[in-house]
Amino acid sequence: MKKNYFFLILLLILSFNSFSQTHTWTGFGGDTNWFNASNWDIGSVPSSFDTTIIPANFFVEIIEDSAFSGIIQLLDNATLSIENNLTLNQSIITSAESTVIWKKGIYKGGLIVNGLFKIESFETKEFDNAFINNYGTINVLNSGIIHFLNEVSIFNSIDAVISIESSGGFLEQGGIATINNEGLIEMPSNEMSRSYYMVFDLNNTGVINVGENQTFLFLVSSQNLNNLETGILEGVGALDITANFTNTGTFSPAGSGTVGMMDVVNNFNFPSEATVEIDIEGTNPSEFDLIRVFGFPILEGNIDVNLEYAPEIDDEFIIITANAITSCNLPEYITATFNGLEYKFLVICNPTNLTLRMVEIVLDIHDYESNNISFFTNPNPAVNFTQFVFPKEILEIYSETYISIFNFIGQEVAQVPITSETVSFNSSNFASGFYFAQLKAENKVLATTKFVMR
Repeated sequence: MKKNYFFLILLLILSFNSFSQTHTWTGFGGDTNWFNASNWDIGSVPSSFDTTIIPANFFVEIIEDSAFSGIIQLLDNATLSIENNLTLNQSIITSAESTVIWKKGIYKGGLIVNGLFKIESFETKEFDNAFINNYGTINVLNSGIIHFLNEVSIFNSIDAVISIESSGGFLEQGGIATINNEGLIEMPSNEMSRSYYMVFDLNNTGVINVGENQTFLFLVSSQNLNNLETGILEGVGALDITANFTNTGTFSPAGSGTVGMMDVVNNFNFPSEATVEIDIEGTNPSEFDLIRVFGFPILEGNIDVNLEYAPEIDDEFIIITANAITSCNLPEYITATFNGLEYKFLVICNPTNLTLRMVEIVLDIHDYESNNISFFTNPNPAVNFTQFVFPKEILEIYSETYISIFNFIGQEVAQVPITSETVSFNSSNFASGFYFAQLKAENKVLATTKFVMR
């Protein structure tokens, strides 16, 4: 009996191999029609278990009927346009310079994107039992709603991009849909206001960026948005979140190093493991980041301030607004550094906003304690004049050496050129108080010291 089963399985394998063929596109039929047998080297149209090859520089269209294949390989500069149903026993595999255009129909099977996958037109499109591994670019253009049926998974790799330039959405319908993002999912800024529905499970360890006038809507409480430890939610548009939202990653208005305002509607999840990254370039509202929360947040996470200027005592920055802050369990103070000085901010939880107030300036303790170069003033305190002392080897090692002097609020008040290992400084025209000096060479800080002028 077992022998009979063995021979039956062997017969099925041999039968499969005998029917599987390789079809290579030649275009000898004189058109771009997938279903014209004359366009294929063996004079027949690919079927479910065949390997299909579209060589470089050819354009092929699936329009008039449903198409089938085992594997489809697109070589450099080849393009496949899909305007009907396509069922794959395995996958489409694209080269780095090839393009798949999907305009209409039901897509079943796999897709490995090394080049460009364009989704365009408002015709009905459905992924059904499909997986997409993106190592290149997925560009969504004027697509409307794309339905996910049965089991659908999308993997966006670390250097890959999913760029959505359309209203519409990805909609899980009658199954389980998951996107795992390690790269970038974005809605680029546009003068036209657009919204895109994200109704599926999304695990983000990369970047989700929403541009100006754009809205990502993560909807339905049965779905999950998980912004994980390395995940970043950034941009100057809006995130509307009613999905089950967990966040151990980062909110960054406008992105790191750029100032802007981000809107978060409904769920703003900011637990102790999460971080808000704030850029500050000045005291005007347009010069520092702001998150506007249209909801009732609980604030418990970390605040990471990137200073791009020297604030003064009592400068204030409103960094989060809300309908009402439900509770606030944040550190009393946070610090940030700029130009070798450390600035201390009081964290103020008001009923409808979170404010930072600069209250103290101190020497950057990390820089000071790790300072291996002997750099000091003599006398200290200084009366009318002082000398800066440092190793003479500095002049032999570095060029363009000088000393920057800062007052207690971090303003640079003088620059002193260096011509020898001791530098005299006339302090008679300066107000009494604490000062900081930095030994600099070739645009970097070599050492820092503090002194008093009387």
